[in-house]
Amino acid sequence: ALTGTGQHWPAIVELIAPRGHIALIDDPQGLDIAPAKPKALTLSWEFMFTRSMFETDMEAQRDLLNRVSEMLDTGVLISTVTERAETLTAQTLAAAHERQESGRVIGKQVAPGLPAPRPIPPDRPPDASETRPPCAITPTAFRRSIAALMRRSRAGG
Repeated sequence: ALTGTGQHWPAIVELIAPRGHIALIDDPQGLDIAPAKPKALTLSWEFMFTRSMFETDMEAQRDLLNRVSEMLDTGVLISTVTERAETLTAQTLAAAHERQESGRVIGKQVAPGLPAPRPIPPDRPPDASETRPPCAITPTAFRRSIAALMRRSRAGG
């Protein structure tokens, strides 16, 4: 399930075959997994930063990132970036945040000035700092950052 797992959970459990596997990437609140037990369903969450956050299986993380980088470079994968801000200001961040919260954004919005991840050479193990996401922030922290930037902008700083 990509989004709306909580909303679609009864249908998901009904449709998955006994001993099937359900993989989630969203964060459904109060998910009652008891209905999955009679079918012996397996439930897994995928989170793209788990390896780097907990520094597990870092060689595999390096290999995956390098493979994706090569696929992007050769055009096998196409970026989902649909919008790029010209400048990194409180106003552009606030506008991007507003669009994101509308639930109508298709693709990714990109803010300039954030470091892009670089491929890690395959001949050495990755350093933990090289595999951490360049900008991991909770929605609450993001809102606070936007508010602080807006206050500074209004104050002329």
